[in-house]
Amino acid sequence: LQTSFAGDLSPACKWGTSDSFFKRLASVKDELPIYRGELFLEYHRAVHTTQSDFKKNLRNCERALQTREAMRVISANYTPLNMRENWERYLFALFHDATPGSSIHSVYKELNAELTLLAERQFQSAFDEWPRQSEENTVTIVNPLAWKRHGIVEIPEELYSKDNSGQYLCATSEEAFYPIQVVCGR
Repeated sequence: LQTSFAGDLSPACKWGTSDSFFKRLASVKDELPIYRGELFLEYHRAVHTTQSDFKKNLRNCERALQTREAMRVISANYTPLNMRENWERYLFALFHDATPGSSIHSVYKELNAELTLLAERQFQSAFDEWPRQSEENTVTIVNPLAWKRHGIVEIPEELYSKDNSGQYLCATSEEAFYPIQVVCGR
């Protein structure tokens, strides 16, 4: 760019139509580079933000919405559920200026509160809608993810017992017994 004597760094601009732009472009089209495939720059992975609480709340809200839907499918609850407004609020936060960190403080304050409340309601609804066992002293462990998961699960002491060898066991609804490990009395 050339600068004028006034120090203006702006390029010379004039109004035009898209047709006139493409006509001018046609005269140099053979000189332009051709790119085939995805327009993806490997350095632009993910969205970085200065608002880590917002990003955490955004992810937690997404996980809560997905969990509620997954729990309904797992429990064979096919009753129609209108989640449109919930997803739209999540998507509004996702695609608004808030995600890259360019919003003002009051926007983050409002969106963090909204996302937190939305996530809490979805997790609670997933829990409330889950069919309960008629038997007392039962625990249901569900993995709503689409992949296997390993983790530690705390089971109340009244739900496990010892076999003759002193091994702790937990029974399933199919009367199968699985060994469990007691850690720190739990």
